[in-house]
Amino acid sequence: MIIYLDHYFLVNFLMDMLLLYVTGKVSGVRIRFAGLCTGAVIGGVYSCIVLVLQMPDWIVLTAITPLASVLMVKIAYPGADKKQFWKLPVIFYGAACLCSGVMNTAIRYSNNRLLILVLSVLILLGMTYGFGRLLRQRRSLTKRYRVVVRYLEREIAVTALLDTGNSLTEPITQRPVHIIDMRVWEQLTKEQPEPKGAWVIPYHSVGKKQGILFGKTVDDLVIKGETGETTIEKPILAIYPGELSGRKEYQMLLHPAAMDNKEC
Repeated sequence: MIIYLDHYFLVNFLMDMLLLYVTGKVSGVRIRFAGLCTGAVIGGVYSCIVLVLQMPDWIVLTAITPLASVLMVKIAYPGADKKQFWKLPVIFYGAACLCSGVMNTAIRYSNNRLLILVLSVLILLGMTYGFGRLLRQRRSLTKRYRVVVRYLEREIAVTALLDTGNSLTEPITQRPVHIIDMRVWEQLTKEQPEPKGAWVIPYHSVGKKQGILFGKTVDDLVIKGETGETTIEKPILAIYPGELSGRKEYQMLLHPAAMDNKEC
């Protein structure tokens, strides 16, 4: 069987680029095209070297391939932290094994190599979309942000939790309501005369049928996340009479609509 080295390199380059892209999407790290290309070049060269040297399969699978995976991921995602650095090669190697399994299974039923390649790519992208969406939803349950609250020409920075279960709205205007610790609110308004008037916001919680929170309209919120800043003008903050987190891990609960900046 004749194998053209340039064709072999191109196929492996494209597949490695796809696998690196899948790795980034599933893990949620920032994807850079230049990084994908560089990592895929390393993968293509590695595949050609293994082919030319005719290395034993057990050495390739147990030593060479894992090392190559770590190198490719490190080059493709140089900004990954220590936790991500060890997670990314595992995802990459798992995706590669999955892709290889799909292709080997498809070979049993068809000799059309182009069809097998296209099918493998579509299945891999479909599973990536599903896993990525599931992981994003899971991460959003514990997603924390740094938030700056501005009110009456003063401001305070707090840690906020994006609470996907928070459906609290002001009953008249139906505007989303965020919740802030009483202690933090007192620090923000200390020795500062407040305007009269407040929102009256009924709520329901576990273990308590109903209750009332009083809210204020602040000047704005600046939500600082991994992808940049989001500013919400004139949001409503409900003042919670106590601490939202017993361990003081966060002092504010963000309404899910804050991420879409819809009438917040």
